Amino acid sequence: MADLHGDTLAFHVIGGTQMPHASPDWLVLTSANTLQARAYRAALQQRRRDGLLPPGCRCLVVPDSGGRRIGSGGSTMLVLSRIARDLVRRNPRARSIQELFRGQRIIIIHSGGDSRRLAAYSPLGKIFTPLPAASSSASPATPFELIFEDLLKLDLPDDGRVVVASGDLMLDLGNRIPDVSAPGIVGVAFESSMQRARRHGVYVADRGGRVTDFMQKPTPEEARRRKAVRSDRSILVDSGLVVMDPSATRALLDGAGVRLDRNSGSIMVAGGLLDDVNRGRLSNVDLYEEILCSIAPRMKYRDYLSEIVRRKHPGNLIAEGRLQALFNCLHGTPFSVAALPRSDFLHIGTNRELLELTRKEIRKGRFGFRDRFNTSGFPDSRTKKAIIVDSIADQGQLRSDQPCFVEGSHFNDTVRLDGDNLVVGLQCMRSPLRLPRGWCLACVPIDEDKFTILLYGIDDDFKTSINSGGTLGLDSRGRPVPLADWLDRTGLSMEQAFPGCSAETASAWDARWWPVGSFSQVMSSILWMLDDRTKVPASFHRMQRIGMSEVLQRVDHDRWIGHRASIRSKALTDTAADRIRIHDDLPANALEQALPGNSCRKEAIKKLLDTSVSESNPLVAARLGMAASRLLKPGSRKEATILDSVMEKVGEAVSDHVRLPRPVRRIAIKPTETVIAEAPARFDLSGTWSDTPPICIEQGGSVLNAAILLDGQFPIRATASLSEQPLISVRSIDLKQVRAIRSTRQIHACDDPHDWTSLVKSALLLSGLVPGDPGVDLQSHLESIGGGIEIVIHSNVPKGSGLGTSSILGSTLLACLDRLAGRKMGQSDIIMRTSVLEQMMSTRGGWQDQVGGVARGLKIGRTMPGRIQDPKVEHIRTSVEFQRELASRAILLFTGQRRMARNLLQRIVGGYLARDENVYNTIPLLKQGAERMVLDFRSGDLDAVAAGIGELWSLKKRLDPGSTTRKIESIIDMVRDDLAGCVLPGAGGGGFLLMIARNQRAARTVRRRLSGASSPRGAYLVDFQLAQRGLQTRVTTKKRARLG
Repeated sequence: MADLHGDTLAFHVIGGTQMPHASPDWLVLTSANTLQARAYRAALQQRRRDGLLPPGCRCLVVPDSGGRRIGSGGSTMLVLSRIARDLVRRNPRARSIQELFRGQRIIIIHSGGDSRRLAAYSPLGKIFTPLPAASSSASPATPFELIFEDLLKLDLPDDGRVVVASGDLMLDLGNRIPDVSAPGIVGVAFESSMQRARRHGVYVADRGGRVTDFMQKPTPEEARRRKAVRSDRSILVDSGLVVMDPSATRALLDGAGVRLDRNSGSIMVAGGLLDDVNRGRLSNVDLYEEILCSIAPRMKYRDYLSEIVRRKHPGNLIAEGRLQALFNCLHGTPFSVAALPRSDFLHIGTNRELLELTRKEIRKGRFGFRDRFNTSGFPDSRTKKAIIVDSIADQGQLRSDQPCFVEGSHFNDTVRLDGDNLVVGLQCMRSPLRLPRGWCLACVPIDEDKFTILLYGIDDDFKTSINSGGTLGLDSRGRPVPLADWLDRTGLSMEQAFPGCSAETASAWDARWWPVGSFSQVMSSILWMLDDRTKVPASFHRMQRIGMSEVLQRVDHDRWIGHRASIRSKALTDTAADRIRIHDDLPANALEQALPGNSCRKEAIKKLLDTSVSESNPLVAARLGMAASRLLKPGSRKEATILDSVMEKVGEAVSDHVRLPRPVRRIAIKPTETVIAEAPARFDLSGTWSDTPPICIEQGGSVLNAAILLDGQFPIRATASLSEQPLISVRSIDLKQVRAIRSTRQIHACDDPHDWTSLVKSALLLSGLVPGDPGVDLQSHLESIGGGIEIVIHSNVPKGSGLGTSSILGSTLLACLDRLAGRKMGQSDIIMRTSVLEQMMSTRGGWQDQVGGVARGLKIGRTMPGRIQDPKVEHIRTSVEFQRELASRAILLFTGQRRMARNLLQRIVGGYLARDENVYNTIPLLKQGAERMVLDFRSGDLDAVAAGIGELWSLKKRLDPGSTTRKIESIIDMVRDDLAGCVLPGAGGGGFLLMIARNQRAARTVRRRLSGASSPRGAYLVDFQLAQRGLQTRVTTKKRARLG
């Protein structure tokens, strides 16, 4: 047996698939032989480069022993023994096989078989057949992606599970995730009909889901007799998905004769069922017959012996002995079934299924199938019924008004398909070609610089022998041609065409028929097959010819994959914008990987930007621009310009629907009066970033935060009063700055976030107090509405604190100016208008800061997806005892490190628009954390709350490592042992640090270490309380305002 590491690919990549649960520790593909295993490794290596496999998952390809067909049961046992050998090296102190597998999440996809009925994809394996659907890269999805994506949805218990799936069936689970947590073995079944049950395994179960019987391909009479037909006439049809816990895994390996030798610390296989399978004494042990049937309570050993063992292994006494041992070990293992509602799973095993079922699924809208994927140059008018994948037509044309499937092909001349055709891997075709109805053509790269071309009929199975009616291709009337007729036509002898085979055994698979040479040589020597009247060319006899087994041995997988990558690059250059618009979750890095050349990138960038300019949906335009920026050199001036325009498009999506107030005709206060607005600060506890456009617009937001007083005071304040001078005077108390605004044009220049007056200018524009036309004279306007305006703002919080100061100050000033204008906005209007203010200032924030300061106390804000983001605020009540415990254990420290959220925000928003996995897949986790924390607060569980803010801190750092710094980590390290959780509020990168200590004693220790002489440089503790009131406005006399 080959060493484990010889068949292992240790992948350490960023996964592109969203994984709501823990990622698997192992992904295993089984293969028919070492040649197929080589093809699978090449395909998996490509997925590693594309980032489609989850991080930390070891990938293993295991061929059947000696290239013999050992069956799904035999290969399952082989895989588990191989993994056990690796696990025992990692855990030499394990006392049992069950202990070895505890905590391991293992996915096994059975994908052996020669794919003879889908010969075009035999060289790469049926499981990697390209389908007309998107994956998380620029490459098309394959059955592997569709199956693996479903399996990643399973919520596997922490004690570990082995998941075994069939590589033939795509289940399309969607949101119907089966519960596979029951002990022992869990099968997954679909409710289906008798017609389908006759071709699959069938479960019989009681109302609790406990399996009482299991059978294979029963007749209707047998199904009724064994009570498989349920009251609604449905039958539980096996999906091929089986899940085993560690105890069931141990029982299976015990039955296979696999044991752990504790003395030597090694896995022993000799002298049991698996050993006999490996040595060829026993073949084709099926998971669903020999194994699952042995577990069913109805099955007694005498029935098992007669119905399974002697039928499948007649006269094999070794098989009887070994399978009796397997039965004894497995029988009695807990066995249940998770039933899913009626559904059509997809099976693509033949040429005709590939053609017909993909068209059927396109009509249904399932799997994301469409009739074009990664294509360029194929007008719909000429290829209405064609399914085309990874193909381009330069100056050539593809003509077909009948169903056909084209993949990996490059046309430089006219190709006519008459219908029911498969065309795979066609190189740059420089002469006309016509494929009659029912013919399939596949071009396979051989060795380093050669090709072979397969020509066959759509219903040829490459399995049926000459004497049993095996066929190859079709005659001029569309009838299958018997293999023997080709011998007559070519004059080849049986030995020349089928060396070492007899008519009893020889099939098209064995035919040494396929010429090897340059593309043009091979085409000219094989196309005679399409016409009965064409004479066999001398080149067919003269050229080297090989059979399918040798094709699999000599195929150049790098050229196979590289040819399609080259086509994909050219197609994406033309269609990159369409891909971004159609595939909402396509990562921009997929375009980076698929467009390696500068010339392709330049052209793609131009088309992306041109489309972005004309795109009416600002978020789609932003995604197009973001994709273009990722194709540029990082840090270039052009990239910075594009990123600015991307953020402007996001701003459009936020602000273009908000109705602004009417212009103010007269200021509503007296010259002796002042409007005062005050608000608390806030810290966020969970859900951060989900409130940020465009994230909240596309997915909705959920943020839990708290309004807080600092040192018992509202830390944020704005006042407005009339001035005798016809200008606008702005003063910042904390910044010790004063500025006089004398022109409307000055006010309209409000998009510089580094200008401290930008916030005031934006608020003035949103209030209706100043003209919307920058050309209007400000002095005349102010005189007409009652006089000049004096504005004073004060934030008693350090700049870059992370407490939402800028946004809350914006809300406070908006409320203040609204009162000055004689209006009084509600909370909802203030929150939404503040979001517009953020966009006008180019700080681009979300809505949670203003929710935090406008609404009192502890609450969660939620929005639904959509352009109008109007957060619904739900206040969270807690007990007095909980509030006291929180006050005693919560600590707020200013770290001394200031930061500006804008750069962090641009990176996060940019990553989201680019569909970076690290950002895109983290957002749902943030929202889920917020909803969990609501329950933790209501139950009074402060430890759970602390764990929740710790999780938020981890997710923030996962989103962007710039969320923390060395200084901040050193502060946390000083008190880490005494903390139950901590987080930097806001975007992170500096500002305040919120900590919850393990208990009151630990809180005293933290406060002592972080205060006085031992405190970090520039850091200090701040006293805070939950604010029982949110944003407040009032009108008072100027004298009282000064006293206040």
